[in-house]
Amino acid sequence: MPEQRLVRTFDGAVEVPVRVTGEGPPLLYLHGTFGLVEDEFIDALAESATVYAPSPPGFEGSEGAEFVYEDVTEITLHHDDLLTALGLDGPVDVVGHSFGAFLAQEIAAFYPARVRRLALISALGLWLEEAPQPDLFGLTPGTLARTIFADIESPAARRMFTPPADREEARLWNRARRRGLIGAAKYLWPLPDKGFARRAYRVRAPSLLLWGSEDAVVPAGPYVDAYRALLPDATAEVLPGAGHMLVEEQPAEAARAVLSHLRGA
Repeated sequence: MPEQRLVRTFDGAVEVPVRVTGEGPPLLYLHGTFGLVEDEFIDALAESATVYAPSPPGFEGSEGAEFVYEDVTEITLHHDDLLTALGLDGPVDVVGHSFGAFLAQEIAAFYPARVRRLALISALGLWLEEAPQPDLFGLTPGTLARTIFADIESPAARRMFTPPADREEARLWNRARRRGLIGAAKYLWPLPDKGFARRAYRVRAPSLLLWGSEDAVVPAGPYVDAYRALLPDATAEVLPGAGHMLVEEQPAEAARAVLSHLRGA
């Protein structure tokens, strides 16, 4: 069963929850813009690794987000503190999806010795004028669903956009979603590009670029090419028929690709 830990950073000023599950080498998993919703994907990773899945400051269950400035350096310092607090002092595998990939690549650039292998899934963090990204924080629920899922009628999409029937559970569900979007917007709005391209040369970890072919947020074609120019030794895989939420739409295939990379295959 997953264990829930509360971890403090910034000399105790910030507290975040961390889900710990599985057995094996340590793996830091950084979730996307909509919170820790990708249970099947995490469970698949946990078959081969001990997965540490924190929620960043500002997301549900966290405290002290106001102490972390709206700055990429501050949120990366938080994750350095987090790894120390978890006792993960040696190089660990780091996997991130969407907003979490934005965090993962910055950890790998600021603290290259911290990361053994890196997997970026539908990464935010670059901006191409020829392929502008939609403002996820200003979309209606229907438009958002069509933007992040390849098939809005899929069980994954329905699950993510259908609130619980119980009124109190629905209230908590809505609050968690709202807090997550606000927490991500603090670091990504108005543009997600915070200068990673200037720091990418510092990334030493073998990297995987994993995308969905139907990603309407960060289209695979131009953005995979842009990342490969910055990380020339990276490998890339594009999953057919998947959108931005490929970890929800195709969790088994996404986990297979990530674990294969982490094993060095």
